Amino acid sequence: MLIKNKKILISIILLSVILVANCALAAVDPYAQLNSVASGVGLSSNANLPGTIGNIVKGLLTLIGVLFLVLLIYAGFLWMTDMGDGKKAQKAREIIKNSVIGLILVFISYGITLFVVNQLIAAAK
Repeated sequence: MLIKNKKILISIILLSVILVANCALAAVDPYAQLNSVASGVGLSSNANLPGTIGNIVKGLLTLIGVLFLVLLIYAGFLWMTDMGDGKKAQKAREIIKNSVIGLILVFISYGITLFVVNQLIAAAK
């Protein structure tokens, strides 16, 4: 019987500690901690929707630019390792041509995105 009472007493103490800890944590503003983390990584807590969308699009366009660089390096590697075989050099020229066309499209889309986001931000003010 004594062991059973000890288990009940320990269970009640653990349960009360958990409940008190939850009440104490509920008193803390979770958004304050979230805002401090956001400001720590360079995000503002008062960001608006057009600015956030613009940042996402800029990030995607940056990744596309990095992809262009990787394709250009790959095509250069193919061209250098051609060793007289015209197929690899032809494939490398096609990759370079398509990559440059893609980069031009990325620059155009970046310009359009910049214009649209600036217009949305100006309209939101």
